[in-house]
Amino acid sequence: MDKAPLKSSSDSRNGKLELMVQRAVAWLGGKAPSFTREALREDFRLQCDYPDQFVAFVDHWRKQGRQHRLKRTVLASAPTMWEINELVDALPPAQQRKVKVEFFEDPNGPIPMRS
Repeated sequence: MDKAPLKSSSDSRNGKLELMVQRAVAWLGGKAPSFTREALREDFRLQCDYPDQFVAFVDHWRKQGRQHRLKRTVLASAPTMWEINELVDALPPAQQRKVKVEFFEDPNGPIPMRS
């Protein structure tokens, strides 16, 4: 009897990311261009990889036929914005303009109560 190959943890992680993207696209009305899906996928990846962290990154977009592909390069992550600012301030001005910084809440953490 042949056994089905076990899914690796990266397969499971990719499946989770795709499910998150599908749910987000459904919330947006069910349709989204390729670049929106790519951006969502990368945002969810950072949320899973850097929970409750500020992340400094640079996006590199390229077009393949009718599809847009995103390669996101993470420069640093830290629990405080102060630490991220130190890194970004050390970069040349031309590179600083390309850097994006976002805070990614833990997807498995408690839902914050806002008043």
